[in-house]
Amino acid sequence: MNIHFWGVRGSIASPGPSTAKYGGNTMCITISLDQENTLVLDAGTGLYRFGQEATRGPHTYYFLISHVHWDHIGGFPMFRPHMNKDVSIQLLSEMHPELADLFLSQLDGIHFPIRRDEVCATIEENPDVNGSLGKFGLEVSWIRVNHSGTCFGYRISNDSNSVVYITDHEIDATRNENASFEQLAEFCSGADVLIHDAQYTDDEIQTKCGWGHSSVNRVCDLASAADVGRLVLCHHDPLRTDSELDQIAEDVRAFLEASGAPCASDVAYEGMEIPF
Repeated sequence: MNIHFWGVRGSIASPGPSTAKYGGNTMCITISLDQENTLVLDAGTGLYRFGQEATRGPHTYYFLISHVHWDHIGGFPMFRPHMNKDVSIQLLSEMHPELADLFLSQLDGIHFPIRRDEVCATIEENPDVNGSLGKFGLEVSWIRVNHSGTCFGYRISNDSNSVVYITDHEIDATRNENASFEQLAEFCSGADVLIHDAQYTDDEIQTKCGWGHSSVNRVCDLASAADVGRLVLCHHDPLRTDSELDQIAEDVRAFLEASGAPCASDVAYEGMEIPF
């Protein structure tokens, strides 16, 4: 199994020369389960690129969506495999009872020319997350995080590894508080990999309290408190340039080293892969 990053931006896609190194597509991460099954974490514009490289044969895609804001579902209408009759798309909805209707409302023939009834693939709402993924040796747990609307973070584990995916979460929330720092640290405790929203710097967060995103240093604090093995920063601000992300990567390494945290750190980029 490999974790592959297809989109790492937040809020809105931001392609261009200043974002070419890390990428401008919004959130989409895949975990390959086997040759015919893939777990998809969020369906931002990065899903388009994944769809272009996906197998053209029979395949099942399990979609695990954090929330239904545009930057996390907007890539689905352009997902090429949904025009393949041998494809099954499973919308894992145990924590999102209205996921299918909200997700598929994009295929209305108005905002996108293809309607839901014109899709060739089988699309099903699937409320049994662990029943579906357990056959691949995975166990999934989730926690509601601090963001407007209904947003979840996920912990995905197998016999030897665990990865936590938390995007669109404000650690020190002034509103929409669903999880305290301590609760999140417990949820993330001992994870091999923590993939976490770090959209803002410490200076920027001062004027963006309540926006539902975290600052870089507070995410480092969380990684340290949870004793994770590797921290991966994601959901980069659309205005964040490659040179700024390079500097953030250096600052994070220095911050973690100074704090005595043993974890490695990365700034997520399109094409990045992590063994799982």
